[in-house]
Amino acid sequence: MRRNDPFTLIELVVVMVIIAMATGIAVATFRGESPVRKLSSAGLAFETFCAGVRYQAQESGEDRIVYLDTGEAVLLVKTPLPPDTREEDLPQEEEEARIIKRWHFPEGFTLDPDTLELPEGSEDEEEIELFRFFPDGGAAGMMELTFTFKELKRRYRISPLTGQMSLMPEEEE
Repeated sequence: MRRNDPFTLIELVVVMVIIAMATGIAVATFRGESPVRKLSSAGLAFETFCAGVRYQAQESGEDRIVYLDTGEAVLLVKTPLPPDTREEDLPQEEEEARIIKRWHFPEGFTLDPDTLELPEGSEDEEEIELFRFFPDGGAAGMMELTFTFKELKRRYRISPLTGQMSLMPEEEE
């Protein structure tokens, strides 16, 4: 003889919890990162990049210059030019040899053009010097940069004395 026992309440609750957890994981996976999270991740990567360049300048005992390549949306780290040498005079392979490191902007990220204080006549240049780190740990150049992603902005300030980068507090609107 066969008995028809229905499911117990505990069994039903366990199955419902498992389904809810699986649904929650699937939604989080397919939805992707939020813009705020993407901005935070990119900001952390940028801070890490700058800290590495600063450390490299201290370690090598030589300046490190950070350029913005306007055509490719990339930051380039270069060694300084030898004395009495102009960039135009260098052969292409020597110019490429000066590049130590590259940092590509994540997709959709830009430097806010309103906050870039570019020297006169530099708007048409392919590479713009943003700042440089010195062997003593200091920095010079643009001391404030603003990253944008969609409608979100993050401001960073570089200390001229220590060369350390810090996130500026958000302004109230």
